[in-house]
Amino acid sequence: MIMTQPTLSIITVNFNNNKGLIATLNSIKNQSFTSYEHIIIDACSCALPKNYADTSQYEITNYHELLGLAKLVNEKNETITASIMNDIVFNENLLDANGNVQVADPIKWTPIGNTPIGTERFYFNGIFNGNGHTISGLYVDSGDYAGLFGRAQGAPTIKGVGVVDSYFKGAKY
Repeated sequence: MIMTQPTLSIITVNFNNNKGLIATLNSIKNQSFTSYEHIIIDACSCALPKNYADTSQYEITNYHELLGLAKLVNEKNETITASIMNDIVFNENLLDANGNVQVADPIKWTPIGNTPIGTERFYFNGIFNGNGHTISGLYVDSGDYAGLFGRAQGAPTIKGVGVVDSYFKGAKY
């Protein structure tokens, strides 16, 4: 008779807590028990790692995940690698034919590498590969830095991404 370890089911329920989810995934990864299945029930934790063994690698497929990536960089100054997997729309048809904002209450964008005035500044220092995709409908109407990225330093790589149909107004840049 062959004895096998029982399979353990780990269920993680998460709502808008990317930091907590990553900590849970790292904890599970570091356990010696290997016969388990992991079920994640998630509601917008944004920018989940594509590979649970390497939590610094992100695949971005929608605006929620892009918001999560910006939040991660802006709160922790993480050195990350991110890849855009498809075109992303924040505010559909944000601008009219004359370049004026036509969306009544647009979703606001906080640039990657930009933190509010009066707090410690974090910058983007990683790899951002747009894979030839576009991000449209970004809306920034305040703050020091405006754009997809606010500030980058070190040796970042930002490539292969287009920003279209977007509105940027910053105090400095």
